[in-house]
Parts: sequence; structure tokens; C-alpha cells
Amino acid sequence: MIATREVAIRDNGDDDDDTRFLLLRAKFPVVFVPFIREVRRFGPDAWNVLNHMESYMQILDRDFKDYDVSPADPAEIYLIKDVCLFGPRPDGRGGMFLRKGQRGRVVPTENNLFCVQWECEYSGWAYLGRVLEHAAKIAPTDTIVKEILGLIASTIAVLDEATGLELLESVSADLEPENDVVSVVGSVLEEAMQRHVLDISVAGLEFFTGVGVLLPHRVWDYLSRSRLIGTDGHGSIAGNMLSSVELIAGEYSFTLALIVLVNTLASDAVYGKFSTNVDPQVRTAVLLQFVRHLANVYENFAYWKYVDLFQRSDIAILLARLFTFILDMVYSIDESGSKSDKINGTLFSSAQHLLDRFLRADGKPSRSLAPVLSTIEHAVKTLDRCRSDKILLDRNSDWIESTLIFAEKLVKVRSLVKRRPAQIERRLFALAGALAELFERESVMRYRVLRVLSALGQGSWPEGDEVPSLLAHLGSDRAGKFVGALKKSLAGRDRATQGAVAKFVSIVLVASQAGQSAQQGFAVLLLTGQEFNGGDYGRAVACKFEDQAVGFAELDPELAVGVVECVCLAQNTRTMTTKLKAGLVEKALAMVELGTDKVSGFESSESVLRYCLRVQLAARAVELCAILVQKNAAEAKVVVEHLLKPGKLESLAESAMRIHGYRASLHSKLHVEFDARWPCAKLVRFRRTGLDERKYGAGYVYDVGIMDQIFSADSRWGEMRGQIVDANVNLSAVDAQCELGRAWWLLIAALTGRIKSDTRLVRPMANVAKMCLQVNVDEGVLAEVLRPVVDERSVLAFVVAREVQSACAGGKYDVDFAGMLEVAYKWSTSVDVDYGRALADADTENYRGVLRLVLVCVRGLRGKADEGTKATINLVFEHVVSPAFQMLSDRDGLALASAVLREGLSVE
Repeated sequence: MIATREVAIRDNGDDDDDTRFLLLRAKFPVVFVPFIREVRRFGPDAWNVLNHMESYMQILDRDFKDYDVSPADPAEIYLIKDVCLFGPRPDGRGGMFLRKGQRGRVVPTENNLFCVQWECEYSGWAYLGRVLEHAAKIAPTDTIVKEILGLIASTIAVLDEATGLELLESVSADLEPENDVVSVVGSVLEEAMQRHVLDISVAGLEFFTGVGVLLPHRVWDYLSRSRLIGTDGHGSIAGNMLSSVELIAGEYSFTLALIVLVNTLASDAVYGKFSTNVDPQVRTAVLLQFVRHLANVYENFAYWKYVDLFQRSDIAILLARLFTFILDMVYSIDESGSKSDKINGTLFSSAQHLLDRFLRADGKPSRSLAPVLSTIEHAVKTLDRCRSDKILLDRNSDWIESTLIFAEKLVKVRSLVKRRPAQIERRLFALAGALAELFERESVMRYRVLRVLSALGQGSWPEGDEVPSLLAHLGSDRAGKFVGALKKSLAGRDRATQGAVAKFVSIVLVASQAGQSAQQGFAVLLLTGQEFNGGDYGRAVACKFEDQAVGFAELDPELAVGVVECVCLAQNTRTMTTKLKAGLVEKALAMVELGTDKVSGFESSESVLRYCLRVQLAARAVELCAILVQKNAAEAKVVVEHLLKPGKLESLAESAMRIHGYRASLHSKLHVEFDARWPCAKLVRFRRTGLDERKYGAGYVYDVGIMDQIFSADSRWGEMRGQIVDANVNLSAVDAQCELGRAWWLLIAALTGRIKSDTRLVRPMANVAKMCLQVNVDEGVLAEVLRPVVDERSVLAFVVAREVQSACAGGKYDVDFAGMLEVAYKWSTSVDVDYGRALADADTENYRGVLRLVLVCVRGLRGKADEGTKATINLVFEHVVSPAFQMLSDRDGLALASAVLREGLSVE
């Protein structure tokens, strides 16, 4: 590897570096510190450089006589007795010796010392271990100690796990039997911190950060006994180092090293949960103490003096990312878990401390929020000051972005855990103007700003709490500029930002339509381009979405879904009274056809993802059609005429109502196999919560990313991972189909209201009602999770059949109510309809639905039936109506059953 290094240097034209390295290696260990610093530059190659040392330089006394001169070369000598290079410990072990006959070369020196370069092979790492052990006892704060620790820490950080462990073993090879390098460094670190020696303390923390990846249990064990962090973050060595050394000097390398170490520990608490033998209570206690201390740091760091301003931004970035990680790991999965029982329960106490600190609901000033709020408030000015320095600009951009991510996570977690609205939400609403200005001025920040605003818009507010108004906090002038920037973003090429704009607009419109008067003003501005007070800001954002929807085929599929959803929401409001853009209805009907695709359940992930997005787009288009029909818009006629084409309505509806590609065997075995392999984990605990929006694909339901980190070292994980990805992909396809089915439910319900005014719909709608029941008979309940879909079909069949029967009351239309009754009977007596269980659970509403449907069908027969239908009615009496008199004891229920009986008896 040395040769490789030399070639690399020459290839780069660094001949001076090449010569310097060779000289330093030849003079080691007489020239100690410069050589260690040079080797540190080698990165992962440092392992081989020191592992295969070939020479050792030694300065001997002038009266040294235990050698002889080679007759061939006066400068070459050889030993006639053994010589000690590094003295042994008092127990006689750990010494390094050259044996009799060993050859060396006398090296001339300026001060006429007797200097010899011995030819010998040895492990430089083992030698460094002995030097470190010796220095730890006599001079633990010496520069040599710092350089050795720095070299070990930087090298193991860039090595693979196996090589890193081999390095630690090599360093520990010649140490006292009861010691290893971890225990030696622990002693050095304690001594250095007690003496307030900053550089060695930092080197010690960096060492433990590296070891935390390779041997985490050793680090946890050390920290559980160390006084690095005291109880509740007070009276600790870390706190003392901060107040007595760093704050005075304005230099915070120790605090930064501590933050990096805690990041490593937090990751191990999640990813090493099942791979180490650390007591969970130790992890919980140590992390909580660290988080308390670092929360104090985050609260105050902005007020400190800094010799290096980059350290301030580094503290801000690292702490925001650490806190975000903790919240994400605790609340993004395992919704069924509670407190420390959660899959990442070791972080729960730390997460709770963060919530208590940052999500205060009372009106008292909270200094903890200052770093978040002030960063956002002054973001534009901060970036303006950095324009001339790209490095400083990038660092401050990272600072602002990490703060926005942390703020978004806090807002989302607050709603997820159902806490009362916190100060941070009200204060962020108050900073809407600053957020809008940041969005307008900084294109790289637009996505993150919209994520924060979307989180605020989605927050749950209990009755009685006044929701802040986005428009009021923006003000007329800023609101107009912000809307202009939104429209400009939609015309750009940043797909992520375009999607975030669509999501944000959807959230505002949903909030407005859900009765949140606070957001209605901004919704009007988005929909019309005008304010209540008459301010005009040009073409509305909603019109921009219509423009994009017309060209949906050229859009990114995911963006197309968001765009059409915005068009739907815009049309589903009284504010939008104008016609849709010309040609958009025809485009929507073309999108509807995308929902007719099918999957087998065994396609590739990429194919299924494309399918899901097509189906989701079709669902949004169907919803748009439903809204147009429901509000009797001018475009409704185009929709109805298209659906009245022979067989069109029935075929499209049936395609949407059926679930295909569900892999029942995969899902039934998955939990059993996973829970058998990892009984302490349970697959259900890796289900995603509602903290973040789920995306179709490999990580849709179960968080494969977290599981990869936890189980990757287990040889059984590869096979199981494939099954979990398959399950996620399959559930993506099924959920997309369910979404399309619900959209068609809305459209069919809207069409139902037009049956009496447009009698052409009578027979197609009757066929749809029968089809819903037939799909239930054919498919049954594929899985318990799909039972709501089955119930929705039954309800839809009743709603449609009732309107069809009412339209047929005059006897003008020949509708197959007999066939509908037969299918209804088959469904009501199928194995998937367990009315006994419904009765035991005191839930008879489903039974009433069946009775209502049967009553509609019997009435539709108008008192006449053939022999086959009469036989079906008799079966209905026996198996449906008769049990009803036993199950339904209330007056309404009995009246319903009696009505079915009476109508049935009237059939000829």
C-alpha cells in the first residue's frame, strides 16, 4: 500500500509530498508527531501503512557496545546481543526487543548522535498502543496522546467494520491483559476533561464516536459510568467544559464532538436495538441526559461569542438534525406502541423531553423556540449577508433548511400525539410573512417553506381554539407577492417544488371547505386571484392548475395527480363559478380510462408504482366528474353523455369496484414468519404512522429503510426483506384500487341524483347496483382490512337501487329487480356476512342495510314474480327476514322487517 501511495502522489505531481513521507517513515519513531500527522492524511490507507512497518530508528548512547560493524559496509552494523526498543511494564510484559544478529544502518546526524535505522518488521498500531498506554500513566495530556487518538479515530471512521475491529485489536495487542485501547482512552479522556485540556478531550470523544459504530456496547458501558453528563444535564463534566473553557475561549470543538457522538449513540439506539447486549435502560438514561444538556446548548448557542463562526452554524445544523432524527424514529412507526414499549422506546424519554421543551401550549415565553423562530425570521437577511462567500452561504443555507425541517417535524408530531396547539404553531403563523419572503427570494428554500406551511395548514385544532389566519398574518401586499411566486414556481422545472405547491394549495382548500374560516380568505385568493377587500393579483393559481391538467400526459405522474386534485378541490367550492378550461373535461374523461388497467400482483416494483400513479390520477379525474355532476355544472352534460355510451358506465364502474392482484397468501404468511424470526420486534411495529405522507412503492406500509439498518447484519434478513417489499408494493396497488373505488362511489352517488331527470340512467344504474352486489359475492372479504370496501359496495347498491326503484314506480321501465334480489340474497347468506357476530357486538346496522336492500328489490317487483323469484323470496323469508325478528328488538328494526315481509307476501 505504501507503493500505491507513492504512485498516487507522483501521478498528482506531488513529488515533495512523496519525499517527505519517505523521510518521515525512515525516521520513525524518532520523528514521531510529524509522521503520525502525515499518515493521518492517508485515510483508509493508513491502516496498511502502519500495519506493515519495515524500519525503526533509534538513538543509542555513545558508549553502546553491543554491536559489530559489517566488514562489507562500515555504515552497516549488526547486534551481538538483544536490545530493548521499548521498555516492558513492571510485570515484564509489553516490551519491544531486537534480537541478536539484527542488522541496522548508522544514520549521520548534525549533532553527532549515535542514530541507527534498524531493519525490522512490526505493527505500528501495536507500537502506538504501547506508547498510548505508557503516556496515559505519565503524561495523559501530552501532544503525542492527542495525535495517536486522532489517528485511530480518523482511520476507523473510514474503514469497513471488519478492518476497523482488526485495527482496534492490533492497538490493544501489547497492552496489559486487563486493558484494551477503549479502557485506556477512557482513562485519558477522564483525565483530560478534569484538567480542561480541550484538544485531547475532543480527540477522546472522536475516538469513542468511531468505536460507537464498531463496539457500541463498550461506549454505552463507559458512558453509563462516566461523569461526562450529570443528572438532568447539570453538574456534568460536559457542562463544566462548556462554561469554564469553551465559552471563555469562544471555541466549541468539544461541544461539536459531543453532538457527533450523541448522533452516533442515537443511531445505535435505533439500528443496533437487536444486535448488541446493551441494557435498554442504560441507553434510555444516557441519551436522556445528553438530550437535556444539548437542548440547553440549542437554547443558548446563538448568544455565545465565536472565534470561528462556522462553529455556530455547525452546532445549529447538527442539533436540529439530531432532534429531528429522534422525533422521526419515535413517531414515524409503531403507532400501536405506547411510551417505552414502542419499537424505538429507548428514544421515547428523549423525544418527550423535546416535546415538553418545544411544544409548550401555555402563553409563557419559551426561550427554547428562539433558535427556530429567529433563524426563520432573519433567514433572508442572513443569506443576503453571505452572497459574496459561497462556503458561508452554503453553510447558512444548511442551517436554515435543517431548522425548517425541525419546525415541520415539531408541528406534525404535535397533531399526531394529540397535544394542544403549541406556541410554536402560533409563532410560525405569525412568521408567515418571513416564510413567504424566503419562498419568493430563495428558490432552493421553496420546497422546505411549503412543507412548513403545509404542516401548519394540516394541524388539528380543537373546538374553541381560534385557528390563526394565514392571509391575516401575510398581509395584502405579501400575500399577493407570495401567490405570484407560487404561480412562478408552477411554471418552473423543479418537480419537487411544483408538487409541494399543489399539496399546499390542496391543504388550504380542504381547510377552507372543512369550515376553517381562518383560511377562507387565502383560499379565495388562490381560487380567484382576488381578496375579499377587492385587491386583484392577476390570474388565479387555480387557473394555472387547469392549464397544467390539460397537458397532464406531459407532466410527471405524481405531479399530475396533485394538479388534478387541486382542480377538483377548486371546483368543489362555491367560489369557483366559472367554466373549466376548454378541453379539460375531455382530458379528465381520458384520465378516467386509465383506471381500467389491471395488475396480477407479481409485476416489478417499478411497474406497480407506475400503475398506482395512473390509477390515482384516474381517481382524481373521477372525483372531478363527480363534482361537476353533483353541482350540475355546465360540463356535467359532457360527462353524462360519455358515460351513457352503451356499456360504458357499467364497464368502467365494475373495473373500478373490483380488487385484483391482492396476494392473500403473501400477507397471511408474512407476519407469522417475521414474528417467528424476530419475536421481540413484531412486523406490525414497523408500520408507518400518519406522521408523514406515505408514498406508493417499496416502503409504503412497513418502513424498510429502518428495518434495513436494524436487521442488515442478520443473514435471514435478505429473504425476508424481499417479501416485505413485495407486501408493500402489493398493498400500494390494492390501496390505489380502493381509492379509485371510493372515487367512483362519489360519481355513482352523484349520478343517482339525476336518475329521475334523465331516465336514460335507469337501466345502467340498476346494472351498477347489481354489479356492486355481484362483486361482493364473487370476491367476498379478501382480507379484514378490505371489509370497509365491501361494506361501501353494499351501501352503494342500496342507494342506487332505491333511486332506481323510485323512478320505476310508475311501471315504465323494465328493470331486473328479480336478478338483483337473487344476488342480494346470495350476498346476505354468504360466509362473509356474519350477522351472528354483528348481533353479539351489538352492531346490527349492517343487517338493517341488507333488509333495506331486500325491501327495495321486492318493491321493485311490483307484486309480480315468476316461480324462480318466488322461491328466492321464500328463501329470503327463511334466512334473512326471520332472523331479523330475533336480532332487531327495537321498533324501527321490527318495522323494517315487517315491511319486507308484507311486501314479499304481496308478490303474486
